[in-house]
Amino acid sequence: MVTFEYYLKNKNGSKPRTIQNYLDTVTTFLNTIKNKDVITEEDILKYVEHCRDEKHHKNTTIRLRLVAIKTYCDYRSFKDIAQFICKVKLTKQKKTRVVNEFTPDILFTLRDYQTREKSYRNRLLVDLLAGTGGRVSEVLAVTLNSFRTNSDGLKVVDLYQTKIEEMRTVVLSKVAEQSLLEYVRAKNITDKTANLFYYLNSKSEKCELTRFAADKILKRDLAKIGQKPQSCHKLRHFYCSYWSGEVDNSYQLQQIMGHRSRATTDKYVDRTDTHKFDSAHREFLGERLNVPVRQEQEAVVV
Repeated sequence: MVTFEYYLKNKNGSKPRTIQNYLDTVTTFLNTIKNKDVITEEDILKYVEHCRDEKHHKNTTIRLRLVAIKTYCDYRSFKDIAQFICKVKLTKQKKTRVVNEFTPDILFTLRDYQTREKSYRNRLLVDLLAGTGGRVSEVLAVTLNSFRTNSDGLKVVDLYQTKIEEMRTVVLSKVAEQSLLEYVRAKNITDKTANLFYYLNSKSEKCELTRFAADKILKRDLAKIGQKPQSCHKLRHFYCSYWSGEVDNSYQLQQIMGHRSRATTDKYVDRTDTHKFDSAHREFLGERLNVPVRQEQEAVVV
C-alpha cells in the first residue's frame, strides 16, 4: 500500500518541507478524532474549532491545515469529505495589535536555564533572534561563513532573505558572539558552509531545523521557566520595540528591520512597551550599524 508520504512525494510533487508540514498536521488531526478509518464532517468542524479557540490560530493558518487534511482525504479517497472541506467557511477574525510580551528579564532567565541545561544550540537561537532582529528563516539559514568582522572591527552577521534575494548586515551582540563560540566548540563544528542549526534524526543524520521545530523548542523552554509559550517571531518584535526608542526616525528603524514598507515597521512597534534597557540589556541587543538618514524633503509623500 502506498503511504501518505509517498503519495505527497511522487503523486502530488510536494517539496520536502511541505511534506513534513502535511504529515505533522495530519498526525495532529488524526489524534483528535475517535475513528481514524472514517473521517466525518463533524470531525472537520471540531478540528477547526480546536484550532481557532484552543490553539488561537489565524484563519490563514487554519486554511493551510485544512488543505493538508483535504490532501489526506484525496489520498484515502474520501471524496465527500474533501469536497466538504472546500466549502468550509471561516468566521472573520478581529485584528488584534501585536503586544510585545518578551522582556529583557524573561530572556535572561531563559538563557540561564538553557546554560544550566547545556542547550547551546537553543541558547544561540534565542541570542541571534533577539540580538539581530532577524527573521526566523534568515537565522535558521546562517552558516559559519555568515559571520565576519567588518572594517570598523565589529563582529557582524549577514542575513539572507531568500524570497526577495537580498542580504542585510547586522551587528552581532556580545552575548550572541559568546554563545556562537561556545556552540561551535561544544559541537566541534568545522564545516563553514553547513547550516548551524540542525537536529539528528533516528538514523543519526543531520537535518536542518525548521521554523516549526524552532517554535516548538522556544515554547518548551519558556514553559520550563514558567512563562507563557511564544513563537520565535515574537523576538523580532522585541528587537524592533527596543530600537524604536533608540533611533532618530522611523526610516532608520525600517532599514534596521529590513522592511520594504514603513507601515510594516509600525505594526511591529509596541507603543505600550515601557521596559527600561540598562547596560546589561544592551549587551543582549548589541549595537546598530550606521543607517543613512533620509532627507526631510525626500520623506514627503504627495
